[in-house]
Amino acid sequence: MSYEPKSFFEQPAQYLHKNFGIRLRKQIIDRLLGEKPRNQIILDIGCGDGSLSVDWLSENEVYFCDFSKPMLDLVESRLQPTERPKAHFLHTSLEELKVNKKPNVILCIGVLAHVPSIQKAISTIADLSGRETKLVLQMTDDHHPLNRLYHLGGGRKQRVNKIDESQLLKSLNEVGFGLIVKERFQLLFPGMGRLPDNWLFAFQSFVQMIGLGRLMGQDIMMVFKKK
Repeated sequence: MSYEPKSFFEQPAQYLHKNFGIRLRKQIIDRLLGEKPRNQIILDIGCGDGSLSVDWLSENEVYFCDFSKPMLDLVESRLQPTERPKAHFLHTSLEELKVNKKPNVILCIGVLAHVPSIQKAISTIADLSGRETKLVLQMTDDHHPLNRLYHLGGGRKQRVNKIDESQLLKSLNEVGFGLIVKERFQLLFPGMGRLPDNWLFAFQSFVQMIGLGRLMGQDIMMVFKKK
């Protein structure tokens, strides 16, 4: 059985019932960016419940963008009164996204797998970006043996785009994004999804710490800078 992306993400409980992957991504994003953003404009595309960027609101202005209204409602419900003036909510798809300020940092995590056109999405991100905007982007390596096994076993409940890393890098370079750093992460073996969330996070953090995740990870986190 398959699901269209919008209908799948309109049900937050279905997507967020385990958050070890989100916690791991946040850990890696913070490390790859180095210094925590301060006095900057952040655009979080496909923000989900806001876990990747909501803590930046204390010192930054954050635009939360998602095509799921229930997800945006979750973000808003987490905010403190002092954070609300610096939070902006954009209920739209990436293809129709417009922001009245050039962001310093753009997060595009787990988004390209679900867009109608990867090339169009990259073009839109480039148009939204200013000179020296940093783009943090995550992709799943579909050539990885564990991901191939996952697809063969019918693990995906929604349609996803298959992304080729070399083609993605080429397309981003063509619109002015140069790669700064990248890191592989996440090793999820068959059956592991049944384990408790905290166990999964502890395991993924451990394999990342010892270097196994960086060497053999199923996903890739990348940071680019606009030229």
